Amino acid sequence: MTAAFVVGCVLAHELIIHGHPGAFALFPTVGAMYLLASVPLAVVYTNPSDVRAGLNPLVPSDYAWLFRRTYSAFASSSDGKVRGKDL
Repeated sequence: MTAAFVVGCVLAHELIIHGHPGAFALFPTVGAMYLLASVPLAVVYTNPSDVRAGLNPLVPSDYAWLFRRTYSAFASSSDGKVRGKDL
């Protein structure tokens, strides 16, 4: 995930150097996508007992499950906090 972020930043930098008119908008877009992708990993790290047993976020299907569950828990909460029972 970090490698994809670095590649996105390098690509945006190269496009800016070569004068692409909208390339400057890639930096915040790539940064926001990186933050969105990192939140489920932070949930696993801070609440390891609240996720299912045997979850490995490095496996794409497990990460997709975690991503869906994390953001559905955010959407269903009124105060913007994820609780273990929501996962």
